[in-house]
Amino acid sequence: MATAAAATTTERKKDPKINPPDVYDGNKRNFSRFWQQVELYMIGAPEQFSTDGTKIAFVLSYLRKGDADSWAESFQTMKSAAATAAGQPLSLGTWDQFVLDIKAAFKSEYAEKDAIHDLASLYMQKGVSAEDHVAQFKTLVVRSGLKEEKDLMAKFENSLRPKIRRLISFKGEPKTLQEWYDAASLADNNDRRLEEAIERSKGRPGTQIKPNKSQKSVPKLYTPSYRQTRYTRDPNAMDVDALSTEERDRRLKRGACFVCNEVGHLAREHRNPNFRPGTNTNRNASGQTYAKAARSGNGGQNQAKSIAQQIRNLSQAEKAKVYQETFGADEDEPTEELGEGEGEYPFQE
Repeated sequence: MATAAAATTTERKKDPKINPPDVYDGNKRNFSRFWQQVELYMIGAPEQFSTDGTKIAFVLSYLRKGDADSWAESFQTMKSAAATAAGQPLSLGTWDQFVLDIKAAFKSEYAEKDAIHDLASLYMQKGVSAEDHVAQFKTLVVRSGLKEEKDLMAKFENSLRPKIRRLISFKGEPKTLQEWYDAASLADNNDRRLEEAIERSKGRPGTQIKPNKSQKSVPKLYTPSYRQTRYTRDPNAMDVDALSTEERDRRLKRGACFVCNEVGHLAREHRNPNFRPGTNTNRNASGQTYAKAARSGNGGQNQAKSIAQQIRNLSQAEKAKVYQETFGADEDEPTEELGEGEGEYPFQE
């Protein structure tokens, strides 16, 4: 009974599903891959391909793009014409002859050189797993016929993304090509797990820090705003740039003001609110301010002589004004002790 049940179970088991080959477009670089898929499918289902005609018809059904489609149409037309001429039914020929014909048409004469070129330009794109990249690299190695392991190790290292290379270097450089394969798969797997954990943490509820209501709110730090202040020109500033070079030279020679073109003061004295243009009360007869004239002497004696000379240069009205401001006396009340004679001002000549 047990043997019969086991036999029934075995009969119910289905054969493993094998993917059919891809549609071939006639690109010689992809012919080896296409032919491997054809052979693999025929090995997996030998009962479906009991005759040569069945095998040839199966392959022709996948030659439906580009140059491959044109070749299949030409091949079938030629066989059909030969059968019609012979008065016989259509025959696609033998399988061995078909294999020779299709390989002569599509197998690249520079297959190894093309594989070497593809191997040198291979790069692990973002989103491609390390396992898929390793499988593609191994396929190109077989097609290229390269055997030197150090050269293959250098090519594989250059084909990896910089991030994967950095992760591998943290644990030490692999010594063999197989160690490079294993290190790349491990680094890529760890990197993917880390990125997935980061993405999950972004959408996880409760990850955002909420303020505690029991705590007092902390005032925000003051951040000064650096705004460009608009420059306002001083209306009393000296507008030297408005004067031509010749005009400035003329005023310098005359000693005239750059603002009002009057003699007896400088342009900077216009800033004084008590300054009255047209007057000469701020300067002595020599054109110097009293303060500057006082500083020009050396020692107290020279300073006194300088002040006396300045006072002598004043007019009678100016002398009376200075006397009044200095001694507090009236103009009509002369002081004897300061003068040489009664009724005389000490500043009279």
